Amino acid sequence: MNPEAVLLECNAVKPTENGDDLVLSSSFEQSWRSGMQSITDPSIDLIINTIGGADDQVNFQQNGESAIAHKNGEVVGQWDSTVAMTADVAAANELVQRLPSWETMNFAERARILMSLRIFLEKCPICEGDIRLEEDVVESCCRSYDVIATSCASCESQLFEIEWNKKLEEAA
Repeated sequence: MNPEAVLLECNAVKPTENGDDLVLSSSFEQSWRSGMQSITDPSIDLIINTIGGADDQVNFQQNGESAIAHKNGEVVGQWDSTVAMTADVAAANELVQRLPSWETMNFAERARILMSLRIFLEKCPICEGDIRLEEDVVESCCRSYDVIATSCASCESQLFEIEWNKKLEEAA
């Protein structure tokens, strides 16, 4: 499943004028932003009820404002803040109306599409602050690795973080 193709199919994103990149379509962006403003209490329960797919054999681990979804030992969804949860719930509510195949997708596919959409946000869903893209090196006991993350410059809520490696770079 190619999130970019799915988002193009349902007119959530469109090519830029020069065709070099993608941007949110104005109709999707307006509906999404309106949906984000209406969510007052983002939670993992709201994520489960909104995004849950046909294969709901997903386990959740929550730590403060962040949550990770696992299926068969693999990470299938990640929300680093309630801001990310807000964005995904509002986007899912819009995509279910625009994308006939949404009903047949499993949780992991839906979560991947939603995380892909968060990349397009330019303003924070909660405080309207500017979203910044950052590259960083994360170190653990055994290794270090490059990550790309987006977060709000005003409230510092993180929208996503993904490990960046050569395979991802070649696929982009």
